[in-house]
Amino acid sequence: MLIPLNNQIANTSLFRRQESQLAVITAKLKKEIAGHKRAEAALQASEEKYRVLFETSAVSFLEVDLSAVKQTADGLKRLEIDDVSSYVVAHPELLTELLKRITVTNYNTATLRLFQAESKAQFSGAAEKIFASQSRDVFREALMAILEGRPEFEIETVSQTLAGENINILVNFQIPEAPEKFETVIVSLMDISERKRLETQFFNAQKMEAIGTLAGGIAHDFNNLLMAIEGLAFLILQDTGADHPHYATLTKIEKQVKNGAKLTAQLLGYARRERSKTALIDLNQVLRETAEAFGRTRKQIAISFDLDDGLRPVEANPGQIEQVLLNLCVNAADAMPSGGRLSFKSSNTTHTEMRGRTYTPKAGDYVRLDVQDTGIGMDAATLNRIFEPFFTTKELGRGTGLGLASVFGIIKSLEGYIDVESEIGHGTSFRIYLPTSVRMLPADPQPIGEQPVMTSNRTVLLVDDEEVVLDVAVQMLQRYGYAVLPAASGQEALQIFHDNKDKIDLIILDMVMPDMGGGAVYDRLRQSNAEVKVL
Repeated sequence: MLIPLNNQIANTSLFRRQESQLAVITAKLKKEIAGHKRAEAALQASEEKYRVLFETSAVSFLEVDLSAVKQTADGLKRLEIDDVSSYVVAHPELLTELLKRITVTNYNTATLRLFQAESKAQFSGAAEKIFASQSRDVFREALMAILEGRPEFEIETVSQTLAGENINILVNFQIPEAPEKFETVIVSLMDISERKRLETQFFNAQKMEAIGTLAGGIAHDFNNLLMAIEGLAFLILQDTGADHPHYATLTKIEKQVKNGAKLTAQLLGYARRERSKTALIDLNQVLRETAEAFGRTRKQIAISFDLDDGLRPVEANPGQIEQVLLNLCVNAADAMPSGGRLSFKSSNTTHTEMRGRTYTPKAGDYVRLDVQDTGIGMDAATLNRIFEPFFTTKELGRGTGLGLASVFGIIKSLEGYIDVESEIGHGTSFRIYLPTSVRMLPADPQPIGEQPVMTSNRTVLLVDDEEVVLDVAVQMLQRYGYAVLPAASGQEALQIFHDNKDKIDLIILDMVMPDMGGGAVYDRLRQSNAEVKVL
């Protein structure tokens, strides 16, 4: 059968149109496929980039499935509970069940380092134990964050490494908006142990500074009382012979005042307000002399020395160093009531060998003194408080709680450092670091002779806001022939000086006074007369 030519032409034209359309569709498909391939390649590249960043990051990252937390949060919302936080606390089984449904699906190398794991297998086997101690509190807070609709969750907690070491961790993750995204939540863990250590150090420094200020204020007020008592006793003794019935009582008062003065010296030493003359000293010599003198009073304690013959000298006040050593000796003796061994060691060291401390030492050379006993030791709670003024473990009446506080203050004033280690039943060890001097000890130091005391026929301007102290001091100076111009305030002192500047030979000035302190008075006096002598 013959097909008409017109039909053949029509069919050919239709075929060509279809072929052309197919070519267009094919081109579009190829373009779409190419686009999909590019997108797939970009996705793979992005995933690879994420994987590399995830694995090589210095920050610990975990991929955690928190879908159970989201489901629990949604369930609590439906219950319309007023106080969800109290409800969760009252139903601990809720968190117990929740913790079972939370899984860590992936973690990076930094996580292994953080928890001191040698391999992923080792970490996986111990992960539940690692997070068990604090996870209940963490996930309770995370649950509340999700319920409150917060965009981010962050909390500080404490965990434990595989080596059993406690570490402070900052936990952080972004809270997803879509429920399905809770299946893979990226959680970061940052080791903040060093930051917490510095925060604790700063807090302790502030606390010790505040206590030091309080101690200094108490010492100043107490010194004023002692000065008045001592002065009055002295004045009476000047008019009382040894055969007087009250003579013995007055001398006992003087003795007790001196004991009180020692107490205020300890307070001032702690507060670091005592301005004492320093000298170049051989710590070995001071240490040996002090320890041997102490040993003669505590014969049940065996004392040993391991002293470095090449020990470098330090700049310090010998009396203060003796006070430090005696306080440590007394502390050790109290810890060994039935006897024991007290060891002293000295050595040269540098700041590079003082790592791992609760402080950052200044660069330079140091002398290290070790004082170690075999006493009963101390627990952690006592160790944390031993340098606080008035803290003592002794029974009432047997200790002031100022011995180790003054030790701390003196060492601090010398720009040194002190460490202590102790354990119940294993004794106590103190380590003291003092900066060395660039000067060398003289071969034969010459003693300083006594300075001549100002004689009579001189005029003294005496300034003190304490009425009793001022009255006693005036009488004492007058007994030695001085003419005294008393002033009870800074303003009064300036006026008296202005009216009598040509005949005043010396000004005795109290530094701590209300309204205008001694420092301000001194500056005004120097402006008026740069040559004025002020004590």
